[in-house]
Amino acid sequence: MHGTLSARRFWIFHSALALLALGPRALAQTPAPAAPAAAAATPSAAWGADAQLNAPATPAPTAEVGVPAVDSGAAPEQTAPAFSTGFEAGLRLGVGLPVGNAGKDAFGQQRKVSDLVTWRTPIWVDVTYRVSPGASYGLYAQFGVGGNGDACVGKCDWSDLRIGAQGQWRFNPGAEAEPWLGLGIGYEALGLQTLLSVPNVDNPSDENFPVRVKERLGGPELLLQGGLQLRVENALQLGPFVAASLGSYLGDRYRCDYVPTACPVGSSVDGSAFHAWLGVGVSGRYSP
Repeated sequence: MHGTLSARRFWIFHSALALLALGPRALAQTPAPAAPAAAAATPSAAWGADAQLNAPATPAPTAEVGVPAVDSGAAPEQTAPAFSTGFEAGLRLGVGLPVGNAGKDAFGQQRKVSDLVTWRTPIWVDVTYRVSPGASYGLYAQFGVGGNGDACVGKCDWSDLRIGAQGQWRFNPGAEAEPWLGLGIGYEALGLQTLLSVPNVDNPSDENFPVRVKERLGGPELLLQGGLQLRVENALQLGPFVAASLGSYLGDRYRCDYVPTACPVGSSVDGSAFHAWLGVGVSGRYSP
């Protein structure tokens, strides 16, 4: 009996040791129970997803009215003024010198233009129409006065009127500096007036009486011109210019006050009045 109990205790003790040895391995091989599918997403995560789906779209930020944009620091690009056709107005001031002949005087003596006038200061007006970025066509007119020449006897004054059509061409339109050339054709009228005090030949004891002699020379001219226009603003340009007008007086006409019978008649030019005016000055052009 006692031997049987000892053998049973030995078997139980041996079985317990076997279970202790196999227990951790069995537990490692046993699969863990699967988590419920609903547990994959927590309530807070699910609520956040639904909120994102149902939330209204956020509009893109827009610039506030009246608030200037932030300057990036880059300098603004300078662009040339946009071209548009239209009228242009110009004004020139300068000085000119005469070269060449002015025909014969009332006594048949050959004379030069410089014998009548030594220099001229013209007031010059241009009115043109711009048809392309580099071309303008229109009219010119100028009125000039100046110094008297050595042929003046008594009290003298004179004026020079010129008018014609012209074209102007720019070589660098739209730039800060625009070189240009021009060509024109027109008519020149040079008017001279002399006031004399003449004795009375019929009665020498009487006082001298005044005699006013007027002479007008006229003929066609060819205008050559050029210059440089510097841009002051988009609509205004200023700069120097040079001009040469080549012409010929085709005839002259006299008018005498108080002694009309002693006034010269006919023309004294006689085909020998080719001349030129050479001038320099400053011009301004306005393009509205």
